[in-house]
Amino acid sequence: MHLKKKSPAPGMIKKSQSSHNLRATPSVLANFRKLKRTESSNSIASMGSTVNCPASGDVNARDTYGRSLLSYAARYEQIDTAKELLKSGCNPNAADETGKTPLHEAVEKGSLEIVKILIKDGGADVNVRTRRGQTPMMIAVTMGHLEIVKTLHKLGASLNCRDQEGRTSVLLAVNLGRDDIFKYLLEQPCNINAVDNDGNSVFYFAMHSEKIASPEMAKKFLKTDYDFKKDAEWLALENSCTCIREDQKLFHKILEKAGLKYPNKKISFLERGKAKLVRTVSRLSLT
Repeated sequence: MHLKKKSPAPGMIKKSQSSHNLRATPSVLANFRKLKRTESSNSIASMGSTVNCPASGDVNARDTYGRSLLSYAARYEQIDTAKELLKSGCNPNAADETGKTPLHEAVEKGSLEIVKILIKDGGADVNVRTRRGQTPMMIAVTMGHLEIVKTLHKLGASLNCRDQEGRTSVLLAVNLGRDDIFKYLLEQPCNINAVDNDGNSVFYFAMHSEKIASPEMAKKFLKTDYDFKKDAEWLALENSCTCIREDQKLFHKILEKAGLKYPNKKISFLERGKAKLVRTVSRLSLT
């Protein structure tokens, strides 16, 4: 008769296989278990004073979801605790079952101080990815944390990494309407010509964003090395770029950059019956 091995109860700590010599106190682990059950930020407030005494308990222990002590310290903005865990040898790049590291947690929470600590003191990987391909920079853009975006960039984070949908940080910023972050990224050496897996461009998202679309923004694109030819099909539609059509000179210039003629009459895409297909693709890309 074969007995099945019991699964660990939720919140149970697993020992790390790579750092048996790095220990944390029992009270740290007790607080960690309590935190896992309650999800209360106050429950790890006392951890910082005990982490620096590595007498027992694996400092790189994980719960059943793969989250480490440092992940929780980052999630609940426990600055002193994070510092002590790093001093005790806690791995700053330990990922949970979704691929999120303590740095992802700190960025998502908006804790600029812990972001700096993890990178500068802990040597955390600034371009580490989750299972969905999201880097800390992408999380910062998604959450709208401009100062963290700037800090990550200064500390070496790439702006051109892509997630599973093929979206870069600039594509995420413009698609989500993060206008302040988008304007900042436009001034940085990022790939402004990137398109996602559906073929949507930065300019396409910009001109369809309530917060970003404007003649002024279109003019900014003209001052960059942006290649408008990738946008030719949707620009050819009669109802495209409504936010800048009133400025005929500007609209004409953009059409020329895209290799199109000014639409004094129905242009070739419409004449060849492609407009219906383009409209369908455009609608699908917005859903």
